[in-house]
Amino acid sequence: MKTPALSTTTSTGHATARETGLEGVRVLYGPLDIPGLPGRCLDRFRPDLIALVEAELWPNFSYAASCRGIPMCMINAPLSFRSEKRYRMVRPLTRLFFSALSAMGVQDKEDAKRFAGIGVNPSIIHVTGSIKFDQESAMQPKLRSEFEEILRVLSRGKSVVIHIRNYAAHRLAVRVRV
Repeated sequence: MKTPALSTTTSTGHATARETGLEGVRVLYGPLDIPGLPGRCLDRFRPDLIALVEAELWPNFSYAASCRGIPMCMINAPLSFRSEKRYRMVRPLTRLFFSALSAMGVQDKEDAKRFAGIGVNPSIIHVTGSIKFDQESAMQPKLRSEFEEILRVLSRGKSVVIHIRNYAAHRLAVRVRV
């Protein structure tokens, strides 16, 4: 079995992921989204599935994954009213980008409506609630069954790459059972 990888885009996110001590998970920086680079990265690590956390969908990365037949899902995806208005201005392009996703877990019904409104296929949208938890808290929520089902269906027992964005005051940790 391949080693699961967790990629981040910031030094804060990278440090947080390494400090969390995710046993058996390789922590690395996500590739810059310039033509050719995401594909070389995917060729090197050969993931079986990519799980994007929140609404981080990069065109070249998405294209490279699609060309290689690597299924992608988006989890914990929020969409503000402001972002929805911006996506609507380029709806054909938005629909194209999001068509690369096999599944999408959104935080609430309003997010589901907004994503469907910008062209995401409603059949792939699942309301899972927020999967965030405070790392300092001793209590961690149970993995939501909808999220667990998305991962089960897409991973088919294979390794998963999770792409996470992280801010100093916006910490996110994800446990994945594959």
